[in-house]
Amino acid sequence: MAAIAFAQVKFIKLPLEAVEAPLAPTPAMKPAEVSRHPELSGRFARIPGRQALFIIDRQGYRRLIPFPLTFIHLFKDACALQDVLLTTYVGNIAEGPSLDDGAVLMRGSCSECIYLLDQGCKRLITGQRIMEKYGFNETAVVVVRQAIIDAVPTGEVWE
Repeated sequence: MAAIAFAQVKFIKLPLEAVEAPLAPTPAMKPAEVSRHPELSGRFARIPGRQALFIIDRQGYRRLIPFPLTFIHLFKDACALQDVLLTTYVGNIAEGPSLDDGAVLMRGSCSECIYLLDQGCKRLITGQRIMEKYGFNETAVVVVRQAIIDAVPTGEVWE
């Protein structure tokens, strides 16, 4: 498993500096004003010159993705990073809790429902559209006994 993860990691390249600003700041993004930005949900974001990678959740909070293994366990390959919001305004997006270092996608053996296991809770991913919006990797879903899924506390829906 470690060899596979290492092989995948070497193909993920994060440019440190933006060649051009891929997204102009929205009117709500004023300098030194930190707020939620739900209109950016599903986007990956990074501050130029920093390695930290964030995903914007449905409520508009930026959530740190512990890189690289959590990224590999949850998201599609490096092609998902082609649409990274790379601007200094990322710091103006309110920061939510980071994803767990061991966060995984899972489903029960008797169900088609996929959950994000994060922060000690299972968070239902409401469908294929949400899987695609966030770049979740369906082939990375771990199938476990239904009893295990049923025993995990239910958290907020991930949509």
